[in-house]
Amino acid sequence: MKKNNNFGMIFPGQGSQFPGMGKPYEKDKAFFKANFELGSELLGLDLWKLVTDEAPVNLNKTEYTQPAIFTLNASLYQLWIERGGAQPRYVAGHSLGEYNALVACGAIDFDAALRLVVTRGKLMSEIKTKGAMAAVIGVDLDKLTNLCGLVARELNLTVDCANINTADQIVIAGNIEAVEMACIKAKSIGAKRAIKLDVSVPSHCSLMQPIADNFKKAMNLVQFSKPDETMILIQNVDAMNSKSIDEIQDKLISQLHMPVRWHQTMANLIDMGCCEFMECGAGKVLTNIAKRINKEIKIDSYLLLTK
Repeated sequence: MKKNNNFGMIFPGQGSQFPGMGKPYEKDKAFFKANFELGSELLGLDLWKLVTDEAPVNLNKTEYTQPAIFTLNASLYQLWIERGGAQPRYVAGHSLGEYNALVACGAIDFDAALRLVVTRGKLMSEIKTKGAMAAVIGVDLDKLTNLCGLVARELNLTVDCANINTADQIVIAGNIEAVEMACIKAKSIGAKRAIKLDVSVPSHCSLMQPIADNFKKAMNLVQFSKPDETMILIQNVDAMNSKSIDEIQDKLISQLHMPVRWHQTMANLIDMGCCEFMECGAGKVLTNIAKRINKEIKIDSYLLLTK
């Protein structure tokens, strides 16, 4: 297997889905068959149809979104390796995409990871407190964190910084009323835009803490391994390299209710020597974020490479 010590593979998470996202890979359906058959069995629906349908009914429901994105990401990575693509030195994934990074570095196998992702999606979909997420553009982390704290105290509700994508592109999450008020107030402190996202659950905020124990029980039934020693795994909650099984598992649990530090993840990867990236997923979400972080970043998306 070819290796490239300067190469990093990054995997997108929830929010990267779109109708027909699997259609460019129809010619590879036979190669993907086993992965999608397992997903279909676990979910009780045709997972391949879900990712190739131009008008899918369930694609934006988190219990289906997560397995759909994970399975397509993983299948594309397997195809990349099968066709002689270089094994990355560095792997990371945005939110849900972290599970793809774990599979890529050998910390967990595909079947076990998919079962865990299905459980994760199901638990998140069963959260009783209704919530929302919104992207805030043009305000830095310190100011937005302070604003969220003020709104949370004023309403006695939850609103947290959930995805720190760039220095001034941050997603907030929490109770619907609190997120809406934070969006209004963000504009008064300089936000260029504050846009509610079309999501069914408020990820990476304290509203997710109630599911942590049940997720941990499910995770303890899954076998993990130490990552491949030739690869560097960066996880979301601290943007640092994880080497031990305990460390990986603790961070997966924390990731449910703590922010995705993607801006810091990309910065740390570059500092470690990664100078070439590929986004392994159906779209260009992380590619666009990377270019917003640094226009000089060398990055390709899998979609572009298949055209």
